[in-house]
Amino acid sequence: MGDAVSMTTTRRTCCGRNNEMRGDDGDDGVYCRSSLLYLSHDIYYNIFVYTQGLKHSEPRSLQTTCYPTASKIRLIANPGEYLHIFGFVATDPSNADLTRGKPATQTSTLNNNDVKYGPANAVDGDSATFIHTKKGNADPNPVWTVDLEAAHEVALIEIQNRYCEDTNDLDNCLGRLSYATVELLDNLDNVVDSKSFGDTTGELLLSLDFNNCLPTSSPTASPTKSPSLSPSSSPSVSPSASPTLNCYPTASKIRLIANPGEYLHIFGFVATDPSNADLTRGKPATQTSTLSDNTVKYGPANAVDGNSATLIHTKKGNADPNPVWTVDLETPSEVALIEIQNRYCGDESDADNCLGRLSYATVELLDNQDNVVDSKSFGNTTGELLPLLNFDNCLPTSSPTASPTKSPSLSPSSSPSVSPSASPTLNCYPTASKIRLIANPGEYLHIFGFVATDPSNADLTRGKPATQTSTLNNNDVKYGPANAVDGKSDTLIHTKKGNADPNPVWTVNLETPSEVALIEIQNRDCEDSSGAEICLG
Repeated sequence: MGDAVSMTTTRRTCCGRNNEMRGDDGDDGVYCRSSLLYLSHDIYYNIFVYTQGLKHSEPRSLQTTCYPTASKIRLIANPGEYLHIFGFVATDPSNADLTRGKPATQTSTLNNNDVKYGPANAVDGDSATFIHTKKGNADPNPVWTVDLEAAHEVALIEIQNRYCEDTNDLDNCLGRLSYATVELLDNLDNVVDSKSFGDTTGELLLSLDFNNCLPTSSPTASPTKSPSLSPSSSPSVSPSASPTLNCYPTASKIRLIANPGEYLHIFGFVATDPSNADLTRGKPATQTSTLSDNTVKYGPANAVDGNSATLIHTKKGNADPNPVWTVDLETPSEVALIEIQNRYCGDESDADNCLGRLSYATVELLDNQDNVVDSKSFGNTTGELLPLLNFDNCLPTSSPTASPTKSPSLSPSSSPSVSPSASPTLNCYPTASKIRLIANPGEYLHIFGFVATDPSNADLTRGKPATQTSTLNNNDVKYGPANAVDGKSDTLIHTKKGNADPNPVWTVNLETPSEVALIEIQNRDCEDSSGAEICLG
């Protein structure tokens, strides 16, 4: 590492949706660690730490584009599954093939046989060849990456999924791609957009449309394409069509996903459309487990029965490591607001902090093929009786993070504070009062510096009050939270980890609501002269 300065640079893609980013290791070895960045008012992003030199971007004029621009594309398996596909094609808005014959890599290859299972097979145009990774201990998080060799707008992704034996696929090899994610990366390997598949059982040809300006009349329409993956056929959604801005995502299902290792237990769940109509009351619901297998007392329907005295409750741990509750809206509907009546224990003083069990849970909106079309996460829900998530992507710039004023009764009859009929002004930057950096569980937080800048490039964080959940050796002078925002590159913060601090968090208070355009982190290099320890990853 020497004297090199290592920085994180994270900029929000202007006015795009699906801004959730996934922290998996890349193929070039420069990825260090993913941490969750919390912008107050329930706006969430991820910071990806790369060993790049200092890059302090100047303000630039903003231009809304319908298609994200990428230099690489990454396919990430659902953890614990193989990646094996016959073909992968990405096309631009003119339908030109961006991937045929381009360099590709993957994190592992079955039997180490690159001829039979190597990464190039997915982009060779031959539907008789395929890629195949390892899984489990040999490769716990399989990833395949193609380098586009230049920056291109990406309109459509098509994957020719791999079956076993014949297309009847009795072993459900097609289903192994379920919940896999496609990430679009820029030339610094920052994630600029991502989408995930749903259940791929029986799906021979999978498509992901990255047109963020789809007409409101059919925002979730799947492109009609031949399983040949021939890029010469025209996409069903014409990129030349004049788009109508759609402020609300359209969903057929909504999924509530617990923070791993926690229960899901809530009194009520209400999703409303822009007119404030309740989309969820009495709709079919499922969950991955039920406490004591007692569906009457804890079953999934209790969250949408309109009765605040009933609740859902899943298992956790080995019985259900990743609890999920899902409601089927039964018809595609625009979703404006999610309200959850959180469950306390005993009384509302909640001495056991049962309300906090919903912390960092995620709400995903799914289309009619179970593709994720939008998602948002909660922050720390301790003390929160009624957590809200606003899915209006056209909030006025005068109050982009205003929370709707709603009663904890979850009564959908009250009007949201942001009128859906108002003429919206696009706001490209989230407004925050605090920024929180959350370590990957089990890891230290230790950085030299943290800078957040607004759209004019003004530093929002220098000298502002900062806190952290623990300090190494309890030495605030050497490792305290203020060191990250003191402007010095030779001081650092350092938390504890493990039993002493299982979930390290560092927070800076901006002291006033501010638009946040850029986050830069000077990562800490632990390498000594002997090269014995490298902390950058």
